[in-house]
Amino acid sequence: MYYKEIPGERRGKLGADYKVYNVNSLGFRGKEFHPYSSDGKIRIFAVGDSTSFGLGSTDDQTWPTKLEYYLNKDTGKRFSVINSGFGGGMIV
Repeated sequence: MYYKEIPGERRGKLGADYKVYNVNSLGFRGKEFHPYSSDGKIRIFAVGDSTSFGLGSTDDQTWPTKLEYYLNKDTGKRFSVINSGFGGGMIV
């Protein structure tokens, strides 16, 4: 048994604001990716709780997205960081 987010666009509340975020077709936060890709990128799965998932943040504000940005900044897009975090409040 495992938990999987329902794919699609979501709105998370942070204070008085709502932020739009995406869950891909595999149930992970962020952009789509193919599980059997041979694109030559090094994949990193960011595992964690709600601070990894980034509820209340847009997709580009989560630490896994920022990690991918900084790893690729000077290496020519060699890394793909997949946000596989989820918050305890999401499990029902």
